[in-house]
Amino acid sequence: DQGPSGLADRIFTKAGASVEKLKNSLEKFMARKPRISGASSGQMLGQNLAKTLERSEEWKKKFGDDFCSVEHMVLALSQDSRVGKLFQEQGLTEAKLRSAIDEVRGRQK
Repeated sequence: DQGPSGLADRIFTKAGASVEKLKNSLEKFMARKPRISGASSGQMLGQNLAKTLERSEEWKKKFGDDFCSVEHMVLALSQDSRVGKLFQEQGLTEAKLRSAIDEVRGRQK
């Protein structure tokens, strides 16, 4: 799969994580989060998600890229106080993720 999840899977695998275990941990994490329903449910952006999107923009700039991509979000999520813990449980450090991204991306932007 060469879609966005395929790229994330390749990054996580190259960084030494079990993609299946990571996905299971993330699904359990998401299942515990409160859900909002009703007419305004599509209009709320949580504080942590807003910070993650800002960090993703910062990574985009550090890489010299024109657009935010999966690899920027992966690095931004690794810095999140909640999701980052799940990454750490799988041994995913910023250094390992950056190295894996470099390998997967090559010279591509």
